[in-house]
Amino acid sequence: ADRQLVERQLGPRHGDHARGVDGDLDARATVHARRLVGGGGRARALDLTIAVAGAPGALAGDARVVATGLAWGGVALPDVTVTARGPLDGRRSVAVQLDARDRARAVTATVTATVARAGLGVDAQTRIALGRYRVATPQVEVAGAGGALVLARQRLTVRGVRARGAGGALALDGEVGLGAGPVTRGGTVEVTGLDLARLRGLPGVPAIARGLISGRARVQQRGRAISGEVAVSGQGVVIAAAARPVELAVTAEAGRGMVTVALDARGPDVGALT
Repeated sequence: ADRQLVERQLGPRHGDHARGVDGDLDARATVHARRLVGGGGRARALDLTIAVAGAPGALAGDARVVATGLAWGGVALPDVTVTARGPLDGRRSVAVQLDARDRARAVTATVTATVARAGLGVDAQTRIALGRYRVATPQVEVAGAGGALVLARQRLTVRGVRARGAGGALALDGEVGLGAGPVTRGGTVEVTGLDLARLRGLPGVPAIARGLISGRARVQQRGRAISGEVAVSGQGVVIAAAARPVELAVTAEAGRGMVTVALDARGPDVGALT
């Protein structure tokens, strides 16, 4: 970095006075860094606060990280605040909350979860049980609760992520291989009853758009081979001025180096098109 400023403050051990138990710990540390650059990324500011308290063998901690002015590869990223609270024994779960704000695009997001580790060696895994999550723009809000992410044996599994927004419902399940060499990835995304009128103002959505959209996509990748199918349907869809509503169904299937697409559209302006 062309310039870095780091400040550290560490509180003294004063558990004897605070708790009246010999050997208790009550400590706090803060780090303030400015204009960090390295590894293709940069941060205008990074502030970290850590507090640890308790008796030996029963310590608990709080941590808070605030990162602003983030960028990676020349692409601006949202400002992020992460807080974590829980025991430090490595056996019990830790409560985590992530808040992100993209000022340029007026997008905010919040995710709460509990994180726990289990098993040893090749059987070790990290489980993230999702609490509530929310993504909001000036036009639409998507919110949900529940689901889990499990990281084990170089594989990330996503299960039971469910949310609602723009009058519709979203479901997400999948697996991603994280190891070196050819990996397997796959997942299913399903959207039901999405109201186009509530998405007006988003990039790519016409100002006069209306109608309901539903769809389901299942994609599988093994090495470089990709297969899967996508099905999208629409009821009363209008995306052009003076156009009358259209009922449509689109399906696509990929596999063995081929892609097959089928279209069925019906309405006063298009007749029956297949």
